[in-house]
Amino acid sequence: MRRFVFLMLLVQRMRRTFYLCLLLCGLASCATHHLPPFGSANDWMQHGNIVENGEIKVDFGNDLLANAGDGGYELNFITSQAEFDAYEPKLAKYLIDVVNRIPLKIDSVDVIFTDEFMILSINPNSTWMPDYVRQADGAFLTVEAMSVESLVQPEDELWRNLIVDKSKRQVIVVDRIVKKGKHYAFVYILQSEGKSSPYARIIHFDITNPRNIQSVGNQLEALMARSLRAAELSYEEYIMIADSCYTNGDYEGASNAFEKAFGKVNEIQGHHLYKGACAAARAGLVDVAFERLFSLLEKAPNWCVDDPNRDQDLAILHKFVQWKNFCDIVTARRNRSE
Repeated sequence: MRRFVFLMLLVQRMRRTFYLCLLLCGLASCATHHLPPFGSANDWMQHGNIVENGEIKVDFGNDLLANAGDGGYELNFITSQAEFDAYEPKLAKYLIDVVNRIPLKIDSVDVIFTDEFMILSINPNSTWMPDYVRQADGAFLTVEAMSVESLVQPEDELWRNLIVDKSKRQVIVVDRIVKKGKHYAFVYILQSEGKSSPYARIIHFDITNPRNIQSVGNQLEALMARSLRAAELSYEEYIMIADSCYTNGDYEGASNAFEKAFGKVNEIQGHHLYKGACAAARAGLVDVAFERLFSLLEKAPNWCVDDPNRDQDLAILHKFVQWKNFCDIVTARRNRSE
């Protein structure tokens, strides 16, 4: 009898332990399987297939519209927790799983656009060594071959990481940019069709198979081009960077920023060309300085100054024959205007 009572007590205790474990597992599951908070919905807008917030503009063309129709649901643009809570549960779980596998401190999920793209606001103190770096000069580095010197990401570089999951037949592409001091991650999800996928996919081959590397590489290249377009600064933003560099004595940095600004528009303001020439001269870039000065004369037919030799920013140019030609043109203009 005592043995029977003992066994019953033991069974009850084991049941309590079992249910407690289930409860703890459930709580743990709730604690880990969720998205970070959403950013302000008012910051982001959708115009057709373009998503923007005033600083970033992502143009998807017709790519994601075609993909969205493949699963029999409408194009989704989600910027709030309420919208996400009303999402199809399987798809929501799918996206949560993707976000939870990104090893960064995520301050907020700003945008979910269809089920293949997200914009995340990243905590600037997060560190994650990039797999690839696209530098400002267009050079593309594999970090394993050439390590970055610092984990502080410059504003003019794009950092990319790839998370390849062969069991899920999935590649998560994380493109990171810094714009006006804010850190963003563009997350693209490449998913082959399969049982683990929550809806039909147009990728009918295994993207994690090395034999398909060429096709996957073409997609990755197109996605990077999209990220780079979104990361680009405007003419005015490059001018502000150039002015800041010049004030701090970084004349080469200022000249480079002016060059990027001039490449953004056809109508370059004359005084910016002159300041760009001064920055180039201070940096010792004589040919660049003269190119900008003569471009200024061409774009502004009435531009002139009283004495070109007075500006000490251009003093390094005085010993070159191009300087005499420049001064002769400016003097003739001044005399004509008088």
